[in-house]
Amino acid sequence: MQQPYKTIFWIAVILLALLFLAPLLSELSPLQFATSNDKDAWETFRYIGIPVCLLLTLSGTVRKHDSAGIVLAKFAGTVIITVFVLYLMAMASFGDMCAWYTEKILFENKNDRSQKILLRNFGCGATDSSSPLLQVVKATYYTSHFFHLTPIDTTKIDRTVWLPVPDKSE
Repeated sequence: MQQPYKTIFWIAVILLALLFLAPLLSELSPLQFATSNDKDAWETFRYIGIPVCLLLTLSGTVRKHDSAGIVLAKFAGTVIITVFVLYLMAMASFGDMCAWYTEKILFENKNDRSQKILLRNFGCGATDSSSPLLQVVKATYYTSHFFHLTPIDTTKIDRTVWLPVPDKSE
């Protein structure tokens, strides 16, 4: 295998491994996406990246001495696997319709602006007719895209440190 093709193949394999492991790692990590837009952008990257990487692995499987029939079989096999993975990803996306959303920022820490107390709700969009589940959490923002959430009781917070955030709808 020529060096550029070998490099493309191994980069594609490493990216595939990372893209397939990402959901597992995100479940084990205390970090969460700060907004649904951030999560959607990441999922779009995964949905495009996985099929592209699968197709790029062809660069490592096709050999110079392979006959036309072997090359065609490898290409067809890779395309079939890619289409099958796309189908599985599309079906899995239907299971991800429910999510937690930040409904309102209740308080902000005056000493550390990266800490906020949020009112969050869990809903399933158009497929859900029940009342949303509500949760009050302390969010520690690490960046504008990631935060860590911990449950908090707002009746026990120090009101000199936690300042109420005015409701923007009023």
